[in-house]
Amino acid sequence: MVSTMTNHTHTIRAIRLTGHRTASLWASAALGRLFDTLCLWQDRARSRRWLMALDDRLLKDIGRSRTDAIREASKPFWKE
Repeated sequence: MVSTMTNHTHTIRAIRLTGHRTASLWASAALGRLFDTLCLWQDRARSRRWLMALDDRLLKDIGRSRTDAIREASKPFWKE
């Protein structure tokens, strides 16, 4: 009987540890996704600032007009 009780206790501990690890992995993945999203938003904002800094000749070189640059730069950082 003691043996069964001990095995049961170990099983419950194992389930709790597994649940804790799963929660920890989920939280870690969520933080990773959040970090990736923040980096993406920062890159978009930076790229749009650089685009607005280009003169008309450089915009023409990349196949864009000043109107295109203004339209792109006016988008919020979270929009693609």
